[in-house]
Amino acid sequence: MKTDLTVLGIDVGRMGGWAYLDQYLHVSGEFNFKKGTFLTEYENQCNKLLKEKKPDVVVTGKPVRYYDTLVLHSALQAIIELCCEKMGIQFMKITDSQAKKAVLGKAKVEKEEIMHHFGVENEHQADAMLFGKYVFGIEKSII
Repeated sequence: MKTDLTVLGIDVGRMGGWAYLDQYLHVSGEFNFKKGTFLTEYENQCNKLLKEKKPDVVVTGKPVRYYDTLVLHSALQAIIELCCEKMGIQFMKITDSQAKKAVLGKAKVEKEEIMHHFGVENEHQADAMLFGKYVFGIEKSII
């Protein structure tokens, strides 16, 4: 069984965050894209991050409400999934509540509590960390 799993969690959106996790290291960052046409820039940033970090698994949160958010996040997730597919990286989507319940023990958690739990000041980085930690909790079923 592989014991050196690496995960890249991505909180998708115009303003978003990423977190790279292995069993010892947690590194996170953020991105902010201007309104307008930015899909190519998003793809370029995604490719750059995947090539730099070389994760085994990429995980994002599933959009679950608000039509405009669903449309935008679905497009961005498709870009991420395509980048992963081209590089042979496993891709998965989970709901926020799945990740919260598995990692923090309850599905209803405020952003501030998640940020405090991971010791970051950016809610998007905190969500990306949450998604990544979820994968470590289920890793035996995905590797």
